[in-house]
Order: sequence, then C-alpha cells, then structure tokens
Amino acid sequence: MMNGRYNTLSQNTRTPSRRLPGLPGVPALIRKPLAVVLMEANNDPLVRHLTLFDLVVIGVAGTVGSGIFAIVGLIGSTYAGPAAVVSWVLAGIGCVFSGLSYAELSSIIPSEGGTYAYAFVALGELPAIVTAWCLTLEFGISGAAVARAWADKIVEWVTLGAKTESRWIWLLDPFPGLGISPLAGLLQAACVVVLLRGVEMSKRVTTVMTAIKMAVCIFIIVGGLALFDPGNMLPFAPMGVSGVIRGSSAAFFGYLGYDEVCALAGESINPKRDVPLAIAYTLAIVAATYVLSALALSGMVPVDGSADGSSFVLAFAARGWDWACQIVAVGELVSLPVVVLASFLVQPRLLFVLASDGLLPKSLASTDERGVLTTATTAAGGVMVAIAIFAPFAVLDDLVSAGVLLCFAITNSCAIVIRRSNLDPIFPGPCRPLVLLFNALCLVGGLLVRVACAAAERVSLSVAATAANGGSGGGGGGEGGGGSTAAEAAEATAATAAALAFLAAGLVALALSICCPELPHPLGGPEAFRGPLSPWVPALGTAISWILLTQLSWASLRWTLWALGAVSLWYFTYGLKHSVGQKSRTWPQLAAATAAAASNTSTGEESLLESPPNIPEFGSGKRMGSNHDRGAGGKRERSRLRATFPGEPPLDAVSPARGGSTGRSSGEEGEGFAVGAQKEEGYMSFAALT
Repeated sequence: MMNGRYNTLSQNTRTPSRRLPGLPGVPALIRKPLAVVLMEANNDPLVRHLTLFDLVVIGVAGTVGSGIFAIVGLIGSTYAGPAAVVSWVLAGIGCVFSGLSYAELSSIIPSEGGTYAYAFVALGELPAIVTAWCLTLEFGISGAAVARAWADKIVEWVTLGAKTESRWIWLLDPFPGLGISPLAGLLQAACVVVLLRGVEMSKRVTTVMTAIKMAVCIFIIVGGLALFDPGNMLPFAPMGVSGVIRGSSAAFFGYLGYDEVCALAGESINPKRDVPLAIAYTLAIVAATYVLSALALSGMVPVDGSADGSSFVLAFAARGWDWACQIVAVGELVSLPVVVLASFLVQPRLLFVLASDGLLPKSLASTDERGVLTTATTAAGGVMVAIAIFAPFAVLDDLVSAGVLLCFAITNSCAIVIRRSNLDPIFPGPCRPLVLLFNALCLVGGLLVRVACAAAERVSLSVAATAANGGSGGGGGGEGGGGSTAAEAAEATAATAAALAFLAAGLVALALSICCPELPHPLGGPEAFRGPLSPWVPALGTAISWILLTQLSWASLRWTLWALGAVSLWYFTYGLKHSVGQKSRTWPQLAAATAAAASNTSTGEESLLESPPNIPEFGSGKRMGSNHDRGAGGKRERSRLRATFPGEPPLDAVSPARGGSTGRSSGEEGEGFAVGAQKEEGYMSFAALT
C-alpha cells in the first residue's frame, strides 16, 4: 500500500503520479517505460540459452524455405528472366533498410516479443496489440500455411503415377476436394511436441534440419553452375526494367522471416550484441543463397517461354539430370518442416508477453520447472493445428503478407520515435504525430501507385489490341483509341498525385530530422547499435513496406481491415480492463525518469539507458522469482528488492527529496513497489516506495 511518508517523488517533477505515460487523455496509447522493459528482461523466467550461432540458425531456418524451390523460378520465368539476379539484389537492399531498424531496436529493447515490445515502448498499447496480431500472422499462421503446402507436396509426390485405387492415397488425402488436410495438422502437431520437450530438443532438431536444408541449397547452386551456359543469360532483361521491378517486389517476400530472431531476444544470452549480429548474418546468408540460386537457374535453361525455368526440378530434367530432380524434390520435402518449427517457435513467446502485460489470460504466462511455456505452447499449438487442417489458405496468403509488411512499417516507425522522441509523458513533442503523418502519406502514395500501375496496364492492353487490329479499324479503333487516351490521362494523373504524396512524405521526414533532434543520451547506452542516416533509412523502409502492402489484392486489404477491427474490439473489451499498464502506479514515474535521463545533457544520468536496474519488476506482478541462470540454465539468487542503479548511491543513503522524506526499500520479498524519480544536484535517483 502507498504511504505518503515514503513518497520521495520530487515536487518539481513534471509528471503527476497517475498520469499515464502516453498521449494525455488516451489510455489506449499508454506506453511502457523502457525501465520496465529492462527490469522485465533482468528477471525473466525464460532461460537464456540462445547463442549467436543458435539465433543465426533459427533466422536462416525461418527464412529460406519454399522461396528457393518456387519463387526463384517464378521470378525468372514470369517477370525478369536472367535479370532475376538483379531483382533479388534489389529486394535484399530493400530488406536491409528494415533490417537496420530491427538491429537498432533489438539492441535497445532486449525483450521477447520483438516488434510488439518496440511498439509498446514507442507508440502505445493499442498499436502494440495490433502488432502482436501481425506477428501471429507472420509466424504462427504462416507456419501453418507452410505445413499445408508441405502436405500438398507430399500427396502430389506420392500419388504421381500411382493408381487411384491405392490405399496409400486414401491415407494421405482422406477428404479429396474438401480442402481438409490431416497430414498438415500432423506436421504442425509434431512441431508442438518438439517444443514441449524443451529448448535443447528444439535447438537440436532445428540445427540438424537446417543443415540438411542448406546442404540441398548448396547442391542446387553447385549443380546449376556446373550446367551453366552463358548463352542462356541473353536476353538479360526480356521484360525490361518494369519486369525487374516487379520481380524484386515478389522477391521481397522470399526474405521474410529474418526478424524472427528479434522475438527471441528474451532467450538470448547476450541480446544487445547477438541479435543485431544475427540479423546481419541471416540477411547476408539468405541473400547470397537466393542470388546464387537465381544465377544458377538462369544459366541452366534459356528464356524461351517454356516451363523448364520455373523450378530446379524441371530445369535439371531438361538438362538430363533426372537423378538430381529426385534429390531436389526430396530436399524440398525435408526442408519445409523446419520452416514450420522455426515459425511456430515464436508464437508461445508472443502469447507469454501478451499475458504478462494483462492483454491475454494470465495462465498463458506460466512456465514449468524446466522454463518451458507449456500452457502457451499447447494453446497456440491447438489453434495452429486446426488452421493447418481446415483453413482456406488461398484467402490467408495475402493476409499473412499484409501482416508482415505492416510489422515492417511499424518497426521502422518505432526506430524513428525511439531515436528522436523525448519520451516525456506530458509533453511528448512532435515526433509521434509527424511519424503518423509520414505513414499516412506513404499509404496514400502507395494506393496512388497502384492506380497508376492499373492505368498503365490498361494502356498496354489497349495498344496491344490496336496493334492486333492493324492499327486502325473504324469505329472499333476509334473507341479503342479513346479508351487508350482516357487510360493514359488516368495514369498521368495518378502518377503525378503519387509523386506529390511521396514528396510531401519526404518533407515530413525532413521536418523530423530538424524538429526532432536525436536524444543527448541515446537509449541503450553508447554500446547499442545505431543505424545510419536516421530518419532517412527507416523512413525509406517504411515507404517500401506501404508501397508493397497497397499492391495486394483488394480482398486482402479488406480482410486486413476486418482483422484490425477485430483485434481492436478485443482490446477495448478485454485488454483495456486487464492491462497491467493501466493499473500500474509505477509506470508514470519510470516514464518521467527515463525521459529525464535521456534528455538531460549533464553527465552521469545515462545509467538507466545502458543496463537494467538491479531490482525485480514491480507493479505488474510479472516475471518475478525466476531461478534460471542468465546463461547456463542453472540457479541464481534472486535480486534484493532494492533499487540500485549504476553510478548512484544505495537507496538508504539517498538524501531526502525536497518536500519529501528519505526513500528506503522494504527489504522483504513480494511487496509491491512504486518508483519515484527525483533530480537532485545533477543526478538521477530512484527510490522504492512501499
């Protein structure tokens, strides 16, 4: 219970004790103070067992999947021809923009949940729960989709050339034509069992299966280069620059999944160092794999409109390497299950952080004696098994893509806010409104680009129809000419409007760089990774994400809006009432303390921004009493319930604040805490209140 004689909050602090650290008057936009995140990370019940190698393996396992077996051939045969190599390079560069934002945020906010945690700190609670839904699409549901694709390939491979009355066909596909796949559910259930066996089993299975997958990729590349014919590289770009650009848009989705390592930061031994490095290594390995695969496939078969270049299986068959076809086919079937496992690995962790923050039932945050999220894994696994068996993935595929791209846009926005926002809970400054305006302009610009592209396609069809009619044709030709002229006018108008929208977005980014300077004491401390050219690089990543998002089908965009509405309804009917942050008495003080430490230009006030304080998380009832060692998995002593920060005296030695009494710790486990911040003689001190 609060007691006035222990309230050491300075009288000149700008933050009232119950002012929520978000947009004043908008509870849904309450932001989690960075100090709370650091305390949670310091007292997390999950075992920190993931090394840099483990994170890279998980990143590669979740990223390199069907892309090398299907998308590489699709881009070369449909869009870019041999210039597919350039398409993959451009897509990789586009991913680097967002990858830099992920690397920076993961070094500042070393918490499980990835983009969810970043959005909670930078944007607010409602944006965070929307982000959590997008992450569920990216990892949980997309993993179920891969399980379904794997099951379909198994049925196709086994039944190829078999008699229809074979009993094995009935076992593999007992409900033909109904869109039900028990085999996909079986694979998803197997992944759930692996996770329930513990972290060591999950690591071993992931490492072995990823090694097999990369061995198949190396075989494909080496075999393709052995059959390389330079003459097949011409014409290099048969569909021109537009084909290369369209190919890069498709290739972008082949890189999705590298951000998975950010969601596992809570189990990394050294997240501030290893997670950014894992992102860089994952992107480098994936980009090299895709670019070399595209080069090998382009050199194996000519661009002649045949289907030989649409996949490595057909390309090897066209060159007479039938034995290689079998290796590639089996390799694909062996490789896809590790994508399912790596994708599902994130989902229980996401449920854990949501439940810990009060946005889902608290039972989902429980762990067993081994540190395994048994309840969350079982609950998420049951839902994903059902989705893998019954869901119509023709509808969900684009919805998953929309969720991923929305996550990228949010992450880049968070990188700008975290770098430049003053974090003041009362006077937050113009950073967040400017970032919101920038996103809105990019969304409008992306929609206008879509309209311009559709008009350009109508012009091309009209020109082709006119050419087919011999360039004239009386009334028909006149009508076609009029239609072409109208389409050209629409294209020019939409293109001009899109250019103006992106020009306005650029001006907003310029205003951000001028009106919102970087913090004197950057969050995360001097050793945290800093992306270059802020805010321009994350702004470019945001724009790319919105452009790609708006090119999805209208049906997918409608489904996305419906999904966001459903998530918002859940938040306002359940999450807002049970949110830990809405009830906390400590978040406002910690928000003010973090803002003061980040904004004060004097020395010695950045300790909070560099490392977590030596105190269990308090006020939320979350993640307390873990006995798991931070590295080896052994036992550790619980931290004393005393707020001691680097570079400042113990609480019992702190001088009384002006107008208050001496702060002291309770010295007893299990008591609630509130933290007051005071500025006294040029340093920041934090006092535990009972």
